[in-house]
Amino acid sequence: MTVTIGRLEADFQWLTEHGYHSILPRELLSLDALPEKTVLITFDDGYRSNYDLLYPLLERYHMKVVISNMVLMQDIHASNFLSWEMCREMVDSGLVEIGSHTYQRHNLGDLGGSFNPDGINGIQRDPKESDSEFESRVLDDIQKSYDLIQQEIGQAPVFFAYPFGIKEAEADELIHQLFSVTAVTQNGVGDLRKGLYDLPRMTVTMEKSLESLLEG
Repeated sequence: MTVTIGRLEADFQWLTEHGYHSILPRELLSLDALPEKTVLITFDDGYRSNYDLLYPLLERYHMKVVISNMVLMQDIHASNFLSWEMCREMVDSGLVEIGSHTYQRHNLGDLGGSFNPDGINGIQRDPKESDSEFESRVLDDIQKSYDLIQQEIGQAPVFFAYPFGIKEAEADELIHQLFSVTAVTQNGVGDLRKGLYDLPRMTVTMEKSLESLLEG
């Protein structure tokens, strides 16, 4: 979830020393075969620390990552989040892809981005809303995130990270139309024989070593 810069560098060192290869989502679409030890490293939300702290380490260790932005934050020039200029610089390096984490469907109002155990989260449909209300609130939001990333970065995003890892069946058609790779928050190793949708992810924290996650 959140780790120190020292822990992140130690993880990159460990991956390098143990023969792991990082890959971008669009490379999953173009490569016929992957190296035996391949990891897809993901960061959600698009915080400015991804540029200030993460990006220099990516350059030093030649690691590749996908950062899924809550695109509203670029649209309103939120100071604690990535700017479009930062995104373009990182993408041009070949080390970063920008994915979608929706435009503003991450409980960004009074909840401050936190999960609401008693409410509607992420792209979930509210049982009380009509088809047109759901389309306006959720589907148009996803489309807007896609369109703005394509406009600002110069290439269409292929990766979508579900807010809170929560899917919504009534959004599947649009998401599959727009994106070729999606990720949830279910813990596990991705089996590409099952396709590139709903890939599980391992949560990295300060409490558990990367070695125990990948080789434990």
